[in-house]
Amino acid sequence: MFATWPSAPAIPSYSLAQCNAAGHADFYIVPTDAAGPVPRAEFLAPHRKNFYFLVLLRRDGGRHWVDMQPHDLRANTLYLTAPHQVRLLEAETPVAGTALGFTAEFLGLDHPASFAPLPLLVPGAPGFARQLAADDLAFLEPLLAHMLAEYAEQRPWHLDMLRADLRALLIHLSRLPPLPAAGPPAPEPGLLAEFSALVETHYATRHQVAQYAELLHLSPGYLNERVRQLSGQPALAHIRARLSLEAKRYLFHTQLSAAEIGFALGFEDPSYFGRFFRRDAGLAPLAYRAATREMYQPNAAAS
Repeated sequence: MFATWPSAPAIPSYSLAQCNAAGHADFYIVPTDAAGPVPRAEFLAPHRKNFYFLVLLRRDGGRHWVDMQPHDLRANTLYLTAPHQVRLLEAETPVAGTALGFTAEFLGLDHPASFAPLPLLVPGAPGFARQLAADDLAFLEPLLAHMLAEYAEQRPWHLDMLRADLRALLIHLSRLPPLPAAGPPAPEPGLLAEFSALVETHYATRHQVAQYAELLHLSPGYLNERVRQLSGQPALAHIRARLSLEAKRYLFHTQLSAAEIGFALGFEDPSYFGRFFRRDAGLAPLAYRAATREMYQPNAAAS
């Protein structure tokens, strides 16, 4: 059974409570064969999770897609996807490992003394896929086993213990030497991270630098210059990149027309959306859809 693109107008988004059998709202951890109430077949269609999802695999297990990119599921590899990325399993392939989900609220990312500075959790970070060395597995596997036990036994203060274990896990991953960059670096903490978080929230309704400057109580010129200093790109480039990413997600994962996608992203004029997308991607929207789906078909056939 292979994945197909649905004709429904929206990409479904699943909450953490929908993805674990206990219905917990902020955290769960289970062996990968412990299915939650959402049928596994639902994950063969493009979908989003509105929480962080982390899985450590013990053996090879097929292929999945995250935001138009294929990833072979490999043994001793840890995968982390961020909220709202579009995910897709190619086939119902059994996998062995440990999976956990957690919300930003569970770690307290909305508080000043939060984990937001960790590169893995900065708004807009692209997720994480890393094959682990033996010493990393020696650290992480007992930690995950302890988390599984705490989650199952629910002894006093188990959520505090799970939160502490999760923080240790994320710090360990953040300390791993960086791999060669496959895309733009994650935003730095501070103003750039705050700006990126606002773009992530408002990209479909606010397209101008001045609108974000107003939210940050800054002048547009100052915001633009500081973002350029921190990232090497002006603020408008970040806004346009986020819009382009969402447009590509819809073109790749749905049957929506270019006009419908443009309207969903705040473009009232379909021709203006077409010019915007062509300037970013080098292709008209429907040409991009055809080209990227040609890439998908050989990958799906190979699995």
